[in-house]
Amino acid sequence: MKVLLLEKIKRLGNVGDLVVVSSGFARNYLFLRKKALRLTNENEEKFKREKAKIEQVNEEKKSLALQNSKIIEGKTLIIIRQSGEDGRLYGSVNKKDIVKALKTEFNITCDTEHIILKDKIKKSGFFRLTANFYPEIESNFNVNIARSIRHAKNVEVLNNKKHSIKN
Repeated sequence: MKVLLLEKIKRLGNVGDLVVVSSGFARNYLFLRKKALRLTNENEEKFKREKAKIEQVNEEKKSLALQNSKIIEGKTLIIIRQSGEDGRLYGSVNKKDIVKALKTEFNITCDTEHIILKDKIKKSGFFRLTANFYPEIESNFNVNIARSIRHAKNVEVLNNKKHSIKN
């Protein structure tokens, strides 16, 4: 299926590019998230009329992504969860929890799709994660999951010692 991209998509194309994708990907991802239009004469004319506005919106998204990226780059996010003595959490920490903590701690609004997390976190500890706010704009940050603030500080001290020994 031929689609017209309304925003830059990693490994697919830039704003205004005409790309061929599977119909399932187009229907279930691109169209739902308003990232592309089906290629028709009507949609092509609509895109040409609104191209400047679409590019301005994308520039605003990019500048916001850069700003968010600078805010959290290298920072540590502390999430307090109940866990057993062996460090296993009674629940788990998922993307929604991380997004909520980013909003609370750093006042960053993002979607769960921006956080790169392969699987739910099921144990306490220090984790290095990546946030992909916009294509080619990534930030690395740390998540410290602990039973209490005191425990979180101890984990952070141990992690810093481990990194200083490696260097």
